[in-house]
Amino acid sequence: MTDWLPEIVLTIVAVLCLVLAPFQVRRSWFYALSLVGMVAGVTLFYLQQGFLVSSKDMLAVFGRGLAFSVGLILVLTASSTGQEGEHEGERLGSLLLGIVGLALVARAEDLVLLFVGLELISVASYILLYVDKEGPNYREAATKYFYLSVLSSAVFLYGLSFVYGLAGTLSLKGLMQAGAQGVFAGVIGAIPVVLVLTGIGFKIAAVPFHFYAPDVYQGTSHRNAALLSALPKAAGMLVLVRLLLEGMFGGPDRAWQVVLALSVLTMTLGNVLALWQTNLRRLLAYSSIAHAGYMLIGLTVAMTYATPQGHLWDGAAALLFYLIVYLLATLGAFAVLGMLRLGDQPVETLDDLRGLAYAPHMDLRLLAWSLAIFMLSLAGIPPLAGFWGKLAVFFSALDVGGVPGGGPARSRLVFLAVVGAVNAAIAAAYYLRVVGAMFFVTARGETAGQERQAVQLRQGAMPAMLAVALCLIMTVLIGIAPGRWIDHARRASPTLRGPQRSMKLATMEGKLLEMSGPAALPLSPVSQDVSE
Repeated sequence: MTDWLPEIVLTIVAVLCLVLAPFQVRRSWFYALSLVGMVAGVTLFYLQQGFLVSSKDMLAVFGRGLAFSVGLILVLTASSTGQEGEHEGERLGSLLLGIVGLALVARAEDLVLLFVGLELISVASYILLYVDKEGPNYREAATKYFYLSVLSSAVFLYGLSFVYGLAGTLSLKGLMQAGAQGVFAGVIGAIPVVLVLTGIGFKIAAVPFHFYAPDVYQGTSHRNAALLSALPKAAGMLVLVRLLLEGMFGGPDRAWQVVLALSVLTMTLGNVLALWQTNLRRLLAYSSIAHAGYMLIGLTVAMTYATPQGHLWDGAAALLFYLIVYLLATLGAFAVLGMLRLGDQPVETLDDLRGLAYAPHMDLRLLAWSLAIFMLSLAGIPPLAGFWGKLAVFFSALDVGGVPGGGPARSRLVFLAVVGAVNAAIAAAYYLRVVGAMFFVTARGETAGQERQAVQLRQGAMPAMLAVALCLIMTVLIGIAPGRWIDHARRASPTLRGPQRSMKLATMEGKLLEMSGPAALPLSPVSQDVSE
C-alpha cells in the first residue's frame, strides 16, 4: 500500500482543490496547496525508491518518476499568472489528476488500469482547455480536442476488446504468455495492433492523426500547450511500450513496418510544415509531431525483435531516453513563453521575440538565452541533451543484429535512420529561426540595446522561473554526462530485461531456426544476459 502513497497524496490534494473551487478561496491558497502536494508526491516517490520499495518493474519506476517530475514542472508553470483568474481550483485540481493518470499508465499491470489512466489524462485535458480562457480561441480548441479525443479513446478501447478476446485475460503478464503461444500472430493479430496504433496515434499526434494539434495548441494558452505536449505524449509512448513490446510482443511479424511508415510520415510532415510557421505555439505543435516520429524510430527497432550488437543502444531504451530530453526542452520552452507578455497579451509570433536577447532587463535576457538553449536541444545540437537523444534513436536503428527477415529488414532500419538524420537537419532551420529572431534581429523601430517597452515579464513569474531553471540545468547536465540517464532508460527497457526478454529471444531464435536451420543461430553478445 505504501507504494501508492505518491498517487494517493496527489489525488487527495486534487480533490481538495476541486471541492474548494466553488468557495471564495484566494488563488494563492490553491497554488500553495497544489505545490505542497506536488512536492510531497515527488519526495515520497524518491524516498520509496531509495529506502522503502524494491520494484522489479523498472518501466513502472521510470514512468512514475517521469510523471512526478513532469508534474512538478507543470505545476510550477501553472502557478505563474499575472491576474486573478477564474476556476483556479478546477484548473489545478484537474492538472494534478492528469499527473496521477500518467503515473497510473506507467504502473498499470492490466488493460483496465491502463485505459483508466489514459482517460484520466484526457478528462483533465478537457477541463483545462475549457476553463483556461487565456487562449485566443479556447472554445474551439476545447471542442475540437474533446470530440477527437473521445473518438480516439473509443478506437483504442475497441482494440483492447480484440486483445482481450484473443488472449482471454486483462493482465499484461497473461498477454505476454498468450503472445508466446502465438495468439497474436497472423492476420487476426493485426487488427488489435492497428486499432491500438490508431487510438494512441491521436494521443501522441502521429501522422495521419495529428491534424488537431496545430489548431488546438494555437487556440489555447502556453501552459495548456505545455500540458498537451507532455502528458498525452508520454502516456501514449508508455502504452505502446507496455502493449506492443510487453503484452503483445508475439504479434504479427510485419507490424513493425506499419510503425516504420508512421515514423517516416510523422517526422517528415511535422518538420516540413513547421518551416512555414510564424505562430510560436503552432510551430511547437509541429515540432511535437516531428518528435513523436523520432520516438517511433525506437519503437520500430524494438518491434523487430532486433538485439543490439553492442551494449549501449536499444530501441525501447532509446525511445525512453528521447522522451526525457524531449520533455525537458519542450516544457522549458513553453515555460519561457508563458512568462513573456506583449502589453496585456501573451507573446504569439516570432516577430514578438525580436531583439529579446538585447532587452535592458537581465531577467528577459536570461529568458532569451534559456529559450535559445531549449531550441538548440530540440534541434539536436551538441553538447546538449537533445543531441544524445537523437543519437540514441538513430544508432538504435543502425546498431542491430539478429533481425528476422535478414538483409531487407536491416536495410529498412538503416533507411529509417537516414530519414531521421535528414529530418533533424530540416528541423534545425526552424529552431534557428527562433534563436535568430531573439539574437540577430532587432525589434521594429529599435536598435540593439534600446529598451523594449512592449515585451515584459509576467507578474508572479517566480515559480515558472524555477521550472525553467530545472529544465535548463537538466538539459545541460544530461548533455555533458548522459551515461547515467541512458542507463536508467536501459534498465526500464522491456527488451533488455526480465522474462519477457528470454521469451522474446526464444521466439526470435525459433523463427530463425524455421527459416535457416540450427546453423543460422549466431549468439548475439547480449543474448548471454537473458537471465539477469
